[in-house]
Parts: sequence; structure tokens; C-alpha cells
Amino acid sequence: MKQSVMAKEIRRKPHKLDDVIVTESIQSVNIIKQLNKMGGFIAGGMAVQSYIPPEEYRPTIDLDFNLDWLGGAANFKELTEPLKDYLGALGYSIKFRKKGLTYEYEIEKEGDSFLIQHPRRSKSYFEGDKKKSLRREITNERIVSKEGLKYAVLSPEDLVIHKLTRILKFSEEYDIKIPSTRLKNSADVLRTDLLSRGDNISPQDIARLRIYYDCVDVKCLSKYAGLNQNYFSEVKKDWRGYVQDDKFKSVLDRLEVSLE
Repeated sequence: MKQSVMAKEIRRKPHKLDDVIVTESIQSVNIIKQLNKMGGFIAGGMAVQSYIPPEEYRPTIDLDFNLDWLGGAANFKELTEPLKDYLGALGYSIKFRKKGLTYEYEIEKEGDSFLIQHPRRSKSYFEGDKKKSLRREITNERIVSKEGLKYAVLSPEDLVIHKLTRILKFSEEYDIKIPSTRLKNSADVLRTDLLSRGDNISPQDIARLRIYYDCVDVKCLSKYAGLNQNYFSEVKKDWRGYVQDDKFKSVLDRLEVSLE
């Protein structure tokens, strides 16, 4: 990611789960699922917020969602027409783009904007173990209710595994030590520092910020949602070709996170 792009993203206004633009985005995902009669869930930072009290919310710039969908760009745009219809009727302008490994809708109304993202996948890529993993995640999703809005969320165990995998990836790729104390404070101080730098932000800076905030999320999920040891062990099996089990344990131990 180019430095100018990273600087632009970090300056985008972040949102919390109870912001109207977020709840309306979640409802648009619900409508996609209902009209297409398909499974799926909210993931990422908004999924984490769904498990923790408001005072612990960490604002984020996007809503991640994942559908039980086999792939293909043209089919994705057709599949998500209900999102555009619903949000368009509420007065949002909507832009679609392919971005990195995701399909992205940028919505905007009255000077406020938000990103809604889904993983890109081709029909040939999404087969075998990948399809099996997604179906397992859908089977073990949780249904939460916030302000009268019910929606499906990726399980705490799956969220933590995704976070740990990114922590380890960035730590090894950019030679960054994984923190163990003052996580939230360190992350907030670093973000403030990066915001003051203009476009002078390196990939290592962004990697460090993501590591810090991912560590915060893992701690919060452990504290407020709990992590089931049996299901956590099941989830780890899908990642054995990418990450050794003892590496997951080393990060959890460093963060003083235990399994139930």
C-alpha cells in the first residue's frame, strides 16, 4: 500500500457500532442475506464491538462482512444490489470498487462516509478447505441484538484466530515486537503520532498500529466474551498450514489470555 493511500485511510473518520451509518450498513447486509436466502456474518472490528461494552469500543473505518457465496465479481455486484437499493433509499451516495483483496462499497451522506467490505474470491479459488472453513464459521456464528437490530457475528474464537494470524504475520514481516502491556494507550499514542506526520507514514508504522489494536481486541474478546478451548482448538486446525500452534499460544501467553 502506497504511503499516500495509508495516510488517507488513517485520516478517514472512524465510527462506533452505535453510529447510525453503521447500524444502517449492518441492516443492508441483513437484507442481502434475507432476499438471497443465504448465510453470512459481520466480522472485523464491528464484530469485536458487538461483544464488548460501549466504553470499550474502538472506532473503525469499515464494516467487514462475509457471505456464503462462491465467488465472481459480476455475481457479487448482482448479489449486493439490495444493499444499494436500501442505502440509496436512505439518501446515501454509493461507490463500488475492487480494492486489494476486497470488494468495497463506500457510502456517504451529509459529509459522513463509511466503508463496507467483503473478501474477493473467484469460483476456482473458493473450493475445498476454504469453503469448509466458511461453512464452519457460519455454523458457529453468534446472533447479537443491539438497539433492536439483530444480526449474525463471527464467533469470538474465529475472530481471535484471525487477529492472532495478522499479529504474527506483521510481527515477522516487519520485525515488530508484540506488546504485552499498556496496549490501548500505546496504540492511541501511535495513532496520534501518525496523524501528525502528513504523508510520511511507512508500511511498518501501519503494521505496528494494527498489531497494537489487534492485541487490544484479543484482550477484550477474552475478557467480555470468553474463548471456548474446544472450539478454539477446532478453529486452529484450519490454520495449521499457515501458522504453528505454538505461535498462537505464545501470543496468548504474552497477552495473558486464557481459554475456558
